[in-house]
Amino acid sequence: MMKAILKNLMLAYSGKCDGLIFYYHPRLNRIIARRMPMRKTDANNRHFGEVASNLGRIALNDDYKWDFKTYTELLRQSGGEQYANYISWNNLYAKMMWAMAKDFGIDLKTLTKTEIYERVLPCITVKSAIDAQLLPVVEGYQRLNSLM
Repeated sequence: MMKAILKNLMLAYSGKCDGLIFYYHPRLNRIIARRMPMRKTDANNRHFGEVASNLGRIALNDDYKWDFKTYTELLRQSGGEQYANYISWNNLYAKMMWAMAKDFGIDLKTLTKTEIYERVLPCITVKSAIDAQLLPVVEGYQRLNSLM
């Protein structure tokens, strides 16, 4: 049986049914269905979950989020099919953080906003992340300089 939830007083629902997850995406104006992941818990999954939890705990400035949303839209418009699947700024934020961890040897499980500011890491603004080649260059990215 599916447990449906009415969202935003629209005729959209979200929930789980028959191994699928349903949710409404406002930019696409569509209900999206995807398979429920069927993974066994192992060390890699736990590590990924711990990193995702820690990145979610980093309090991001609203202007910084707006810059990422703007960047995501600019990237989709300029990149054609290559970047068409970036439907959310969160995807690019996570991609940037993983690339930064790889390039700078940072442990994302313990990273804090204070450490980002102290070490002046390139994720501090969208512009600096692009300048550090953590994200692809788009026209007009220089104005995306709101601090994290």
